[in-house]
Amino acid sequence: MIDPGGWIYSAFRFLFRYLFVAFFDYRSFGVRNVPPKGGVVLAPNHQSFFDPILVGLPLRRRISYAGRDSLFRNPIVRGALQSVGGVPVSRDAFAAGDFKRLVQVVEEGGALVLFPEGTRTRDGARGKPRRGFALVAERARVPVVPVLIHGAHEAWPRERKLFRRRRIRVLYGAAIDPREGLTADAMTDRVGSAWSALEERLRASPQLSSS
Repeated sequence: MIDPGGWIYSAFRFLFRYLFVAFFDYRSFGVRNVPPKGGVVLAPNHQSFFDPILVGLPLRRRISYAGRDSLFRNPIVRGALQSVGGVPVSRDAFAAGDFKRLVQVVEEGGALVLFPEGTRTRDGARGKPRRGFALVAERARVPVVPVLIHGAHEAWPRERKLFRRRRIRVLYGAAIDPREGLTADAMTDRVGSAWSALEERLRASPQLSSS
């Protein structure tokens, strides 16, 4: 599906932003930590099906995200997913071919969402981040921005078929730059620590959780 100027993406972003603010009291903080241009990996915790949308809503730049290749087999679905930033990958998202594709996205200046936990949480607790996202950033020499999603699990836990009305917050942490000499393992540890720090900031600041 051709999307000249990204107007389909922009239209979906505008619509979803209105709906999420109205229904989930959606708010975001720290958006300035995301570079306005150039390659970057966004590394959020994974709470719900909403997460790729939640990460991209407040950003002025277009994002891309990895999606199971099986979803792209139907040409109509494939066109729709690609129009809103979907990048097809196999079940092993960091197999050789897929890894090159993801690296290419950020080398060409894209903003790529990769979930370090690999799958949605079952109980709301954060899992230990895996280093696949950091390997992409390390290879492409681009920064990683840790992102904390809060409330999406309560809104749409994986065992529920339908979502429900809950407050959602998204916080963007300071960028982590592999050009500072950090290894993929070090960046992975830094993202885990950043998630905890952002969670603590949210709990300690009533104006963030209630505004």
